Amino acid sequence: MFKVTIEGKEVGDFDTFIEAFKTFFDKVKEIIDRGTPWQMLETACWIECNGKNPIGFYAVKNLAYAIGLLKDGKLQDSVRELPQDIMESVFHTLHTTACINDCLEIIKRVTRHMSNVS
Repeated sequence: MFKVTIEGKEVGDFDTFIEAFKTFFDKVKEIIDRGTPWQMLETACWIECNGKNPIGFYAVKNLAYAIGLLKDGKLQDSVRELPQDIMESVFHTLHTTACINDCLEIIKRVTRHMSNVS
């Protein structure tokens, strides 16, 4: 089960990532056309797998490209869904990687700040 959230609001639950992504893609296009700032995409748009491990806009987009669901910015129809256990692992890995990257960025900022403190 995949849950789509756009602008911080739940849009719906979907049985497959492909269904979830198609809705995600359409809703993101709508909010971009409205002039929604990129920060909203980066912080308030994501897909969850089984109620956990949300992955954000960029990871969702990259995953769609990786499995062939997106090509040259366009949705592709002839894509097979990956097994649920594989998708759970992918979501867990992408979510964990994003958390680690966030922590590393915080460490860099603190280190820069501390080097300026006498």
